[in-house]
Amino acid sequence: MSIMGLSEAAFDAPPRAESTLRIDVAHDLTAVADRWRAFERDAAHSPFQTYAWGRSWFETVGAKAGYSPAIVSVRAGADLLALMPLCVAPGTVRLVVPLGAGEADYHAPLLAQPLRTELSDPAAVMRAVLGALPRHDAVVLERMPETIAGVRNPLFDAAHEPYFENAHVADLPDDLDRFLRDRCGSKTLQTIRRRRRKLEKAVGELSLVVAETESQVDAFLTPLFTQKSAQYRETGAADLTADPDRRAFYRDLALAGIRGGNGHLSALCAGETVLAAHLGLVEAGAFIYLLPSYTRDAELRRSSPGEALLMELFGWCIDRGIGVFDFTYGDQAYKARWANRVQPLASFTHAATPLGGAYLSARRLSRQAKTLARANPHVWRAVTAARASGWLR
Repeated sequence: MSIMGLSEAAFDAPPRAESTLRIDVAHDLTAVADRWRAFERDAAHSPFQTYAWGRSWFETVGAKAGYSPAIVSVRAGADLLALMPLCVAPGTVRLVVPLGAGEADYHAPLLAQPLRTELSDPAAVMRAVLGALPRHDAVVLERMPETIAGVRNPLFDAAHEPYFENAHVADLPDDLDRFLRDRCGSKTLQTIRRRRRKLEKAVGELSLVVAETESQVDAFLTPLFTQKSAQYRETGAADLTADPDRRAFYRDLALAGIRGGNGHLSALCAGETVLAAHLGLVEAGAFIYLLPSYTRDAELRRSSPGEALLMELFGWCIDRGIGVFDFTYGDQAYKARWANRVQPLASFTHAATPLGGAYLSARRLSRQAKTLARANPHVWRAVTAARASGWLR
């Protein structure tokens, strides 16, 4: 029996003859554009599974890297029950992964509301989907949330194991001061405000500026990428912003935001100087905290400009009646401080060939080693230092 309650053997069984599900797989995004957009208007979904997100990612990153779309439609008769934006990744091991790959913080299907009973047997759904996918060695669907826009995700119950990190969510009240006091206490709040005063003494008055023009998009993204790259170098992590195609994707997301899309680019500014910046999403009453950065100046960092930006974003959301602040995945301490809800995440994996099985076994061992290292602060500091020096990748 698997960790999540379903045996992997359940997905190797032949499809049930009585199944009423029909699976279609499209390999051309334009062929499903109208159906996808129409479905997402009423379906439960995350912002990472909208057509606009998937198209933008594929045109800027995916196509050039050699990914092939596999957009799965799950039907019962003429009714569309779920849509799963997937793709086949390039490489020796043919992996089916979510469309959007590493740039999407959540991977989940779009689900018709109310949830149809035909999706109540997750093993049967996944057997049908696996049988319709293009040729592959393995399927890897990670960071699947337990709920999608408040709707239970049936594929979460099909997952074989919990993801090694959780997601964290803050429910925002209608008063910023009350939220800050409730989440961190009066003493810590005084410290936060003292740091901001120290920062303003050093650089001048601070303000949150939300990008509204193309020139502002470029003016904010340039320091965001620079600051984020420096952070990645310091921690030894892979620098995702170094890839010009990924930068083009993030710019496309920010530009969509000033043209009525769900992208949201903002900066904490002192005059013309960007001390911290953030690129995220706003959709369905939720703010998605996605790509933050802050100055690497050692003296200014002591006054926590990233924290000052986060406080400004909390206030921006509350002023506009946005009730959910989603930090997405990652178990960093600051997320636990501000969030009042933990969103469990799960991973679904399936080997279709011996090569896929070998890949998944190696991947599982690597993930277990990383989890053990993270559990010991001394070991993890040593790992981080080794990565930053270039000795370990």
